[in-house]
Amino acid sequence: MDRSRNPHTKKSLTHKLSSSIDMPKGIASSHSQGKSVFQLKPLKKKKTITLKYKEGIMVDMEFESEQLGRARVHTTNWLIEEGKKLLEAEATRLGKSIDVKSILGFRTANQDLSVDYWLSLPNKSIDILEENVILIPYFKIDAPKNSFSLNDFEVIKEIGKGAFATAYLARFKETGAFCCLKRMKKSSKGNLEFDKIFNREIDALSQLSNSFIVKYIESFQTVNFFQNAI
Repeated sequence: MDRSRNPHTKKSLTHKLSSSIDMPKGIASSHSQGKSVFQLKPLKKKKTITLKYKEGIMVDMEFESEQLGRARVHTTNWLIEEGKKLLEAEATRLGKSIDVKSILGFRTANQDLSVDYWLSLPNKSIDILEENVILIPYFKIDAPKNSFSLNDFEVIKEIGKGAFATAYLARFKETGAFCCLKRMKKSSKGNLEFDKIFNREIDALSQLSNSFIVKYIESFQTVNFFQNAI
């Protein structure tokens, strides 16, 4: 058979697939000399967010969304350093003095916990931020560390409850890191068994170091509770 006269030319497998399914957004295909080459389309979109400092100081920050396959530039670390510079410059323009050194990071003004947790992590992309979101600084709290107390933590909400203890989502004020504050009620009868359980857990956690095991931060006592931060 003379294949040169066959009116039905053979299509490449890639061409058949691309014509039968929807290609993912951001991916383009081109055909050259019977070969199919897939290329990533650069995703360029400018976003504007607002940084709001106390004393009426507010600035807009603009950044471009990252391109696929490129190294991250606009990260949580970049947000902190660039945000400090912009706020300090705006304060100077208004003739005010602010302490940007005490800023540990930023969090959402509307208390979006999932975003706040992401922003507390180092070197994470900030592409998750919505357009025109308002961020406020999270400040470092300096306090003498002879002993820890409940004042060293920002208790956010209850996240679990068991037979012996209640767990709370909290934030360690010294570093801004999220943690779990496990609170065990002391026995009204002075039962030493609760002391043993509490101390046994502290001894175990403080000696462990593994990425799959919760990290021990600190423990302390209040009048009615044993407190364990992990």
